[in-house]
Amino acid sequence: YFYVFRFKKFPISPSLGMRQAIADAVSTKADLLCVNEVPAQWISAVCELLAQAGYIYSASSCTHSFARWNVGTIVASKDQAQALPIHLPRENTLQGGGGSTALYVPHINTSFIGTHLGWEVRGLSRVISRQIESLADYCLEQKNLGRKVVVAGDFNTNDLSRTPLAALDLRECARPTFPSWAPKKSLDHILCDPSLQIMNCDTFQGSSDHLGLYADVSHPSH
Repeated sequence: YFYVFRFKKFPISPSLGMRQAIADAVSTKADLLCVNEVPAQWISAVCELLAQAGYIYSASSCTHSFARWNVGTIVASKDQAQALPIHLPRENTLQGGGGSTALYVPHINTSFIGTHLGWEVRGLSRVISRQIESLADYCLEQKNLGRKVVVAGDFNTNDLSRTPLAALDLRECARPTFPSWAPKKSLDHILCDPSLQIMNCDTFQGSSDHLGLYADVSHPSH
């Protein structure tokens, strides 16, 4: 984000730091990836980097703020997938959010949602925003279509038990991820459909202020 304050325009190509962050994600050899806080100016280039690494199918969404500090979320798949329309309210970078996007993977009948939830101020406290209510409604819509649901990303909160997402009975993967140099807060989560078996969940060190979070998940059809 130093580019925001130092230059009028972002460089056309992603920085070395951004490229390293993508390399960190690709090194997991995951079937599906969720990448948060990609500067809007680099979304297309990052999707191309992912495609070169085998993640041919991707979807993305960016925030829109009054400043030039617009960032986005990308979900990418090695298996055939199609982008799904999704928009959560108040997706504004200045409120901590970073966009939400989704892919539907037909051969496993699963909707994979990547999100970066914002926060809002009430009185003297920062609380999770109404985005989480819309996210829960969107997950329910996908489940009502007969699809399995996986949600991954930065939720900007440790505890999801008191949110509408808890009513969906999704299985949670979470570990302390923030800050990456001394992780104490579990801000990042992977939520899996109850029909999916979580085999393993852990973190990995990358080039971010958050540790990477991954889950090995067994699908009933595989």
